[in-house]
Amino acid sequence: MQELVYVASHDLTEPLRMVTSYLGLLERRYGDELDDTARDFIGYAVDGAERMRALLDDLLRYSRAGGVEPARAPVDIAVVLEGVLRSLEPAIAEAGAEVTVRGPLPVLAADPVQVGQLLQNLIANAVKFHPPERGNHVVVSAERAEVAGSWRLTVADDGIGIAPRQQERIFQVFQRLHAREEFAGTGIGLAICRRIADRLGGVVLVRSAPGEGSAFTVVIPDEEPGAA
Repeated sequence: MQELVYVASHDLTEPLRMVTSYLGLLERRYGDELDDTARDFIGYAVDGAERMRALLDDLLRYSRAGGVEPARAPVDIAVVLEGVLRSLEPAIAEAGAEVTVRGPLPVLAADPVQVGQLLQNLIANAVKFHPPERGNHVVVSAERAEVAGSWRLTVADDGIGIAPRQQERIFQVFQRLHAREEFAGTGIGLAICRRIADRLGGVVLVRSAPGEGSAFTVVIPDEEPGAA
């Protein structure tokens, strides 16, 4: 299945890239002859092609998240988080957000790439889904879970929150709660998080209410005694 998705993604991405390229060429070469309506049409077409490419890229990421069994090794979550925050620096700065760590983070038996994906998706969402009229604060924390040998990694924000009836839907593929004009994205990030948590033998949970922020918690089993 993963190979099929990869081939489909690759084969569909190339025509989309060609469409975008030729539309740009059309605008550059004949721009002086085009009226505002024609330029708008070109813009709509380019935007649609770019969104389709983003959907294909995310579909491939979703397929890969459920692929081979993750290789477990001792992973320093603080080091993984440091790399995630570096990659998210532009988005964090654009949103005027502040991401802090509360308490020490563990070393646990997991897959570093997949844990990085989890944290990146959760923090990116926490930064993005926030009303512009107030401060944007995100807190990352960890604690021992009730289940022996497991850790709870939590990303909490003070954003727009999620209604209880929508809290299961957000983990489904390509499910969006807001118009693209409000918040960008393809609606697959949390589905990837759930799939990665499943592959690691864990679970991802959410506590949220409209206007009161959200807290996403990933429970990850630590299968190597003493790794934490």
